Amino acid sequence: YWPTLAPRLQELKAARKLPEKGALPVDLVIVSHIDDDHIGGILELMDDIAEAKDTRAPLPYRVGGVWHNSFDEVIGTTPEVLEASISARFGAASTAEAVLARRPELSHDAAMILASVAQGRRLRDAVRKLRTPLNSAFNGKHAMLDGADPKRTIDMGDGLEFVVVGPMQVQLQKLRKKHDAWLKKNKKSRKDAEATLAAFADGSAPNLSSIVIHATCAGKSMLLTGDARGDFIEEGLLAAGLMTRKKPYVTDVLKVPHHGSDNNVTEGFFQNVQATHYVFSGNGEHGNPERTTLEMLFAARESLEPLRDEKFSIHLTYPIDQIDRSRKAEWDKQFARGRKTRKWDSQKDGLEAFFDEASDSAMKYELNDAPGRVEITLAK
Repeated sequence: YWPTLAPRLQELKAARKLPEKGALPVDLVIVSHIDDDHIGGILELMDDIAEAKDTRAPLPYRVGGVWHNSFDEVIGTTPEVLEASISARFGAASTAEAVLARRPELSHDAAMILASVAQGRRLRDAVRKLRTPLNSAFNGKHAMLDGADPKRTIDMGDGLEFVVVGPMQVQLQKLRKKHDAWLKKNKKSRKDAEATLAAFADGSAPNLSSIVIHATCAGKSMLLTGDARGDFIEEGLLAAGLMTRKKPYVTDVLKVPHHGSDNNVTEGFFQNVQATHYVFSGNGEHGNPERTTLEMLFAARESLEPLRDEKFSIHLTYPIDQIDRSRKAEWDKQFARGRKTRKWDSQKDGLEAFFDEASDSAMKYELNDAPGRVEITLAK
């Protein structure tokens, strides 16, 4: 929040020539899902507003609404029970790193879920304190694709429209049933709350609960995916009528799911979900964006004749050499733990080497990894 989002919001405020002590109106804040790395910055934003309110200082922003699905609401568990157990073991202000330090056998995703439980409640408390509407477009319930009206368009004003394509109601229902069955099976055991959460972290919770939005304005479109799994995104696009079994979904900007993790996409996903601009938000931590993901993207476009000669752009939110350094550090760590079978090879594993090879191919693409803020300008 402080090094990136707050300065950008100040730029917008200046561009709109608002008074120095005037609040920047923010129509909607969306927390895609429950992971620590997707909610922490938003908590700082809400704290910034709350502090100004408490000290009677000018408010920096006026937030018109928040969309957020917390973990306990998704699985139907009392938040106090989860939070009390987790706080007792890891502290009230747990981070994924703190959880992993205590429970190294957990996956990083599971640790992120654990860390986010208290954060989700903090966000709800902040929203209530500021009297900001929560999930108002969904009658205060889960922000999700409505099974009864999957093609519903939400008018955001000024020509901006949203179609929510995930999470799907049927997916959340399946997750809740699975969780209830797990609790029933283990209610007499001594397994604690983190085991409950870890059981769902990798395969269900982030993938099923991510808010996915198809946004359109002035004839242009964007798909915001959070950490959703590719096949769930495709299911939502099909249900919303934005693609068919024979016709792919085409958008101007695709925020590639889960920081470019190869666990969330397939070559088929990139064949069915096509874009002109692909945004990868990974910074190299945990190997993201994965080289395999980029290989799948290029292979998908190569396999489809209409796309072979079309120019496309790839945007990395960090410089490529910085990403590779972080990816190598993660690779070395995994190798030392026996989770990688060989040492890092910059030619086989590096993104920089991948793009060097791709530049010699017939693919028509532009790579943007310049440091600092980058604007994607869509021609009219």
